[in-house]
Amino acid sequence: MDAVTWETFHDCLLQGRLQACHAFLDGEHAAESGTPRYWAGRANTHYRASEFTQALDLCLKIGNDFPGYINHRYLLTDVCAHLGLAELGRAELARMAGRANLHPGIEAQVFAEGWAPLGLDKEILALEPGNSCGDLNHHVRLMVAAQSQMRLHGIASGLSAYHESYCTPAAWNCMYPQFNTNNYWNGQKELPRVLRLQSRGGIGDQLQWARYAAILACAGVHVELNDWNPDVLQLLPADHDEFAPLLAQRGYHLGHSDEPMWSDPFTLFSALFPDLGYAARSRYVSRSPAYQETELLSQIRANAAGKPCVGLFWSANESPTTFGGRSLKLQQLHELLAMHDVHWVIFQRGYQRVRWLEDSRSRDTEHFTTLPVMLPFGASIALAGELDAMVSIDSGLLHGAAAMGTPAILLANHAAEWRWDKHSTASPWYPGMFIARAPFLGAWEEAAGSARDALRRQLGGLFMNQIDL
Repeated sequence: MDAVTWETFHDCLLQGRLQACHAFLDGEHAAESGTPRYWAGRANTHYRASEFTQALDLCLKIGNDFPGYINHRYLLTDVCAHLGLAELGRAELARMAGRANLHPGIEAQVFAEGWAPLGLDKEILALEPGNSCGDLNHHVRLMVAAQSQMRLHGIASGLSAYHESYCTPAAWNCMYPQFNTNNYWNGQKELPRVLRLQSRGGIGDQLQWARYAAILACAGVHVELNDWNPDVLQLLPADHDEFAPLLAQRGYHLGHSDEPMWSDPFTLFSALFPDLGYAARSRYVSRSPAYQETELLSQIRANAAGKPCVGLFWSANESPTTFGGRSLKLQQLHELLAMHDVHWVIFQRGYQRVRWLEDSRSRDTEHFTTLPVMLPFGASIALAGELDAMVSIDSGLLHGAAAMGTPAILLANHAAEWRWDKHSTASPWYPGMFIARAPFLGAWEEAAGSARDALRRQLGGLFMNQIDL
């Protein structure tokens, strides 16, 4: 492995090379310990190890020792979301912003983005929206406010504002000026003959809203999914007899120009939801007939010896964005891992995978199969489609498994993302999903217990022997 430098530090964190990160910081202590960059690096290293209490302590130290420094602000609030410390996160963010003497518009954006993982939706909606229509901070505030509205009152309540602030030419020109919006499809009734989807957001967003691409194909649109791996996964066609007349009734029609247009998954969702709703199907993604992973699946079934095979993914600590507010730690899974009438298939990546491999249970092949670390993401989804159930945090893997029709259980913090209905354990997006939501912020053990009970109900007769509740 190459030596870590400040230029490579972030990549090293994502790779899970945390011992190397600590060693690098040890070497920089004498020269850098008087800088916020050094302590933020320490906080980030603990954060990537899911050592959230240590990360929080360092974030508070940075706030005390370096007034005006705010680059660690979202790490701080994400850690507080995981730990269930909403008021501490809110107070420290306010103190941080006050010391930095921010412009009111920027301060409002900092509060909106920092309060979102803490579930402070009413406070976000009470922020002054401002009137700088061409300003990036203004667009971000409106987008976050729309998400809070949707989380509080359902998707329909905030969809229009969300679309205007995030999925229109004006929004793209402000946030992503490198894109030419002349050929941008953002809901026009005249459909392009060729529509190319650009990446924005995570793989889960693309998987979730590819359902709309399949429906547009019913009107004759050729949709090119740029990040799709056709050798592993295929998008199943939507029912032409159901959706072609519906699109026509709503005024959509195929245009005459052969010039391709582009869009992105968020725009497909926000533009088409008013006319097509959730477009829910029990299965709309399938494993490609050309893809074969039979040897690995056969080994899993052999290890299981007839028990239901259930996938498990609990931490997104390899994600380039904040992950703590939606991730568990291994020790918070005891309610699930104690279910020995299930054979667990461990999909975990990143540093929490290292923690799992250090656990003696990882060597118990009767109850656990740990997937190869080099298994590609598309192959992981294809494999999840062959299992009896999937238990996962909000992730691309969860969306992929649910889109493949695998019964899925979402492990969710109390302030889960806006797309998961706050008032229900079901998801209109995926008929086979159950949401095991923490009853209050940071109550992960309770969420795991709810997932355990839901898994028993989902698998039903597949259990050879039920264990006592």
